Amino acid sequence: MTATIISILNMKGGVGKTTITTNISVELFNRNERVLVIDVDPQFNSTQTLMKFFEKNLDNYFNLRDQGKTLARVFQSTNQSRGIGNSQLATIKTPAASIIHTLSPNNKGNDKGGVLDIIPGDMGLIVDINDTASDKFKSFIKKNNLKDNYDYILIDCPPTWGQLTSVALSTSDYYLIPTKLDEFSTIGITLLAELLSDKVNSVNKPLKNLGVVYMFLKKNKAKDGIARDQKKFRTDIENYFTDTMEELVDSKVKPFDTLFYNYEYLITKSALYFDEAIETRHPKHKKKIHDLVDEIQNRLAEGAQKNEL
Repeated sequence: MTATIISILNMKGGVGKTTITTNISVELFNRNERVLVIDVDPQFNSTQTLMKFFEKNLDNYFNLRDQGKTLARVFQSTNQSRGIGNSQLATIKTPAASIIHTLSPNNKGNDKGGVLDIIPGDMGLIVDINDTASDKFKSFIKKNNLKDNYDYILIDCPPTWGQLTSVALSTSDYYLIPTKLDEFSTIGITLLAELLSDKVNSVNKPLKNLGVVYMFLKKNKAKDGIARDQKKFRTDIENYFTDTMEELVDSKVKPFDTLFYNYEYLITKSALYFDEAIETRHPKHKKKIHDLVDEIQNRLAEGAQKNEL
């Protein structure tokens, strides 16, 4: 089995990209899957969240960064070595394969074969990207047999459309969109769809929408789980999916049934629902991640049978 590569993206920040990426990765690991997280967001929030969870602090991250063991290594070349600092020089001299860092306990997989690795993000990604980035990224994945070594590769994209997002999508099989239900997020989805249309038509492999996750919803008692003042946004956005977006991106665009609600406590904390403190206060969130991953795996299985979503 070769890895399924999924990019998690939205053009708007604060919609739960990091929350979705990190929680899906841990849930898949707990299901004994071999998982690689690639953090292409220069803010490296997924890196921080996962390393704090597994290693309790970021000391090791800064050691890795100073040794050049972050994603920035993939995009740099020896031609950049003139006139740079020691940290960047270390990055250039670091073998590319060594940037893959094992997160699972004691730097080993779980006892049933699960693995959770990460290629850490780096603020240096802001300046290291150029026109050769896509070729370098694809070459890195191929040379290191990443598709053969993992079951899932999750790519956390920046909250903007630029070279990094384009690079991630060029290597992906699917993309997943977390979004809020508000006016700004609805507008953001329409802009994203237009850009995705160009990308889908430019890559030489299928790139399909895996689904849309509604995030940080208002707590309510409605039967469908959507607060009254957010129902209009859901109706508008889902009409856009079927009337316009599906044709633009040449793929079904379907929201997941699993919904995530807004809790103030979780906004100010690392949003990993497997954290003991969060699980104690909000046990339903861990169950929701379980349900979401069930949906994801079911859709992937259906897509494999139909060769599309």
